[in-house]
Amino acid sequence: MNDGTVVDSLLPTDNIDLITKKTECGANIYNYKTRTVEFVTTGDADCIVRLKVLDTVRIHVKVTITTAQFFSNEKISFLTTIATFLGIDYS
Repeated sequence: MNDGTVVDSLLPTDNIDLITKKTECGANIYNYKTRTVEFVTTGDADCIVRLKVLDTVRIHVKVTITTAQFFSNEKISFLTTIATFLGIDYS
């Protein structure tokens, strides 16, 4: 938390060094391979880091596809297209 706002996690694939974030209270990197979280804490009295485990899945996906390919079938909705891409049964 930084002044009461939640700081989003970074991933190792973001190629960000936490040393560059040393003044940003709560900056963190979640390493999904080792299931560890690295936090930045500053000497400020209002720098409070809290960890809350949630029963959710966070997905980070990058897709390279042309707009024409993505919308090639006008009858298929955006959600159906994404579900198909991710292999999710969307029936």
